[in-house]
Amino acid sequence: MKIHVNRGVERSFGEALNAWLWPDLFPSLFEDSADGVNFVGIGCILDERLPARGLNVVLGAGTGHAPSPDVHAAPARWRIYGVRGPLTARLMDLPESAALSDPAVLLARHPRWRQRGASSGGALFVPRASSAHFGQWPAACALAGIEFGDPRGDARTLVDRIARARLVVAESMHAAVIADALRVPWIPVVLSREVAPLTWTDWAATVGVEYLPLLLAPSSPLEQLRARVLSHSSLAHIGPYRDQARRNGGPRELAWTREQLLGDHAASAARAAQPWRRRASVLADGLLQRAAQFAAVPHERMAPARYRRLREQAATQLHQVLASPQRLSPEGAHRRALQRCEDAVGQLQADSRAGRFALSTGDRS
Repeated sequence: MKIHVNRGVERSFGEALNAWLWPDLFPSLFEDSADGVNFVGIGCILDERLPARGLNVVLGAGTGHAPSPDVHAAPARWRIYGVRGPLTARLMDLPESAALSDPAVLLARHPRWRQRGASSGGALFVPRASSAHFGQWPAACALAGIEFGDPRGDARTLVDRIARARLVVAESMHAAVIADALRVPWIPVVLSREVAPLTWTDWAATVGVEYLPLLLAPSSPLEQLRARVLSHSSLAHIGPYRDQARRNGGPRELAWTREQLLGDHAASAARAAQPWRRRASVLADGLLQRAAQFAAVPHERMAPARYRRLREQAATQLHQVLASPQRLSPEGAHRRALQRCEDAVGQLQADSRAGRFALSTGDRS
C-alpha cells in the first residue's frame, strides 16, 4: 500500500504527517508500496488529483479545497473506511455514519506522545504555511511573548512543541487537531480567506466543538496586498466575511451556518474549475511569494513606520486572542473519535491480512 501525496504542491502541516505517522503506528500495512493500492489518509486530499489507476483506500481524508471525486462512478476502485466528517460525507453522497474524525487524533496513541507530562511551554501560535510566508508573525509573536511555530518546518518537531504548550493559537487546522488529540487547549484564528471553514467545521463536528474563529488583521503590507488579491482568487475559500465585533474592540468572531459553508465551498469549487482563474491565481501567488522572499527587507526600509505599526497591531491582537475562550473537546467525544479511527484501522488491517485488496487491483498504478 502506497501513501498518497499530492505532487507538485506545497504540502500542509497536516498532510506532512502522513509520511511517518502511518508507518510508525501500522508498519505492516505499508511494506509493499507497489501493490497498486493508494492509501488516502490525513488532509484535504479527497479531490480530482487522486490516482486514476489502482485501488483508493480512504481512511479519514476530507474534501473542501477542490471538487471531490465521484466515488460512485467506479465503486470497484474505492474502499472507504471513513472520511473526516459529516460535511465530507454529504459532499461525497456517503452516509453520515461514514464520518470518523481527522485521523491525526491517532497521535494520542503514538509512543512518542502517549505518556505526556505536565505542559512545560507557553502559548504557541501556528499559522498556515502561506501566512508564515507573507506576514510578520514571528516578530509579532516575539513582541507579544508568544512562541511561534513554523508549519513549514519538521512536522515531528512541531508536534513536540504543541505537546509541550499550555495553549495553541491555531490558524493551521492540524495544529488544533493535534492539540485537541494531546489534550492541549486551543483557540482558532483566521488570517486570510485561504482558510477553509468547511474543513474545520467538518472535523469539529466529530469532536463536539464549534468552529468560531477570530479574524486577525494583516501583520504586513504584503499581507494586506495578498488579502485584496485573494478576494478574486481561486485559492480563497471564504466568501464575504460574516462577523460580529467583540465588545472590547478586539479581533472579530466569524461564524457560518452549514448552508453558508456549502455555498462558499460551491463558489470556491466553481472558481477552481476555471482554468484561466486557476492559472492566474497561482501566478499571482507565486509573484507575491517571490516578493516576500526577496523584497521584504528593502520594502521595510522604505516604510519602517508602516511595518512597525502593523507588527505592533498584530502583537496587540495576539494578546487579545489569549484572553478569549479556549476550546478543548469533551473527554467523551475525544475518546469516541479516537475509537472510531482505531476501529477503522483495525478493519483495514483485517481486510489487508485476508487479501481482500488483491481482488480489486487489476489496474495497477
